[in-house]
Amino acid sequence: MRYTELISEQTLPQIKADIGEKLSDDDLPDDEREILLAQHGVLDDMFFDDAGNLTIYRAMSVPPAWIKNAGPGSRLGIYWSHDPNTASPYDSSTNGDKEAQFLIEASLAPRYIDWDFIWHLHNRGENEVRLEPGDIVRVRRIWINGKPAALPNWIDKAYRV
Repeated sequence: MRYTELISEQTLPQIKADIGEKLSDDDLPDDEREILLAQHGVLDDMFFDDAGNLTIYRAMSVPPAWIKNAGPGSRLGIYWSHDPNTASPYDSSTNGDKEAQFLIEASLAPRYIDWDFIWHLHNRGENEVRLEPGDIVRVRRIWINGKPAALPNWIDKAYRV
């Protein structure tokens, strides 16, 4: 069973226990053991809130007017990271000082995550969480140009990506 399917049926502790049980098998082939260890490591690197939702980050370079005019109907893009330190704007072209560096922290239900893709990317040293258009995230916090931003029209709102 693919972990993408498995995670929609199990909680994070159950998934970790499942991986741990498989790792305890002395007859497990080395290549499978390596994959399971990497998967366990990915889960340890990620932050899940008390409800079991994954915390993800999206960096964007946007005109300041976009920040003021955007709302829950705005699309936030499909390229996110599970590590705030590696979140960077997907499109690196900017208009210099006319752009604001916008970092969004959001939470996402695990059922929206393509775990097999995350395992693949993590094995290449990437922290990307790629979402499908139409998936829903809930914005938790925002930073603009590295400083916390008080934008009540954004916080705790659901957005489609």
